[in-house]
Amino acid sequence: MLGCASLADARAQFAHARETGDIDLVLLDLGLPDGDGEALLGSLRNERGTPVIVISARHSDDPKIRLLDAGADDYLVKPSASASCWRECGWRCGTAARRCGSGHAL
Repeated sequence: MLGCASLADARAQFAHARETGDIDLVLLDLGLPDGDGEALLGSLRNERGTPVIVISARHSDDPKIRLLDAGADDYLVKPSASASCWRECGWRCGTAARRCGSGHAL
């Protein structure tokens, strides 16, 4: 698993993972300190069918629909750091990872 604390870091990590082929799943948080993670979705979707699960505090239907239409495989609302939210996130990541095989998540 690779962790990214910013949009710039995510772009760099993704470029490296693309070169090595070490990416099977992306868990994309939209609230990054230096930009909106939504800007990264297009380039992620163009990458060999890598599943992208968006996680966001945005609760309204508009961003969910827009991002799912743009190619996100799933959208999880993070109301808080509750255990049930992260358990559900783990289940959804596991499901997506099983569809594409084993590997690393970004």
